[in-house]
Amino acid sequence: MRSNRKGSRTQLWINLLLFVFGCLFSWFAWYVTQPQTPVAMTAALSFGFGTVILVGLLAYFDSATHTRWGRFFVDLGLGLAIVALLYVYLIGLVVMWQVIVAVVLVIAALAGLFALRKPNRAADRGPMPPDYFGEEEHDQSKSK
Repeated sequence: MRSNRKGSRTQLWINLLLFVFGCLFSWFAWYVTQPQTPVAMTAALSFGFGTVILVGLLAYFDSATHTRWGRFFVDLGLGLAIVALLYVYLIGLVVMWQVIVAVVLVIAALAGLFALRKPNRAADRGPMPPDYFGEEEHDQSKSK
């Protein structure tokens, strides 16, 4: 029960931080573009919160994958989506193939580096020794 309470408190802090960063990204977009029309104002707000939502999805799906290849493709796909959002908002629909190729290579390299790390959950790491989960202590308590 206690871990559930701590988990909900942690999730509250994460959501609060995501909201704060969404506001900061939106403020940055507003400051850079100085929007005058309602459409431009909406675009500035959606840029900030859209970026935060994509980063949150990236973190969630990255931790939910079980294989390194799955993690690589999740990181690659969502990383490209984040960069596409930034590119279209800050540069526009102007296609500069040199920039696009460089960004795709950087995102692929980062996704590959992040895919190399070990899984977070013990169950995803493969077979563990019996005492890893404290089974010996549990078995001794039964015999007493």
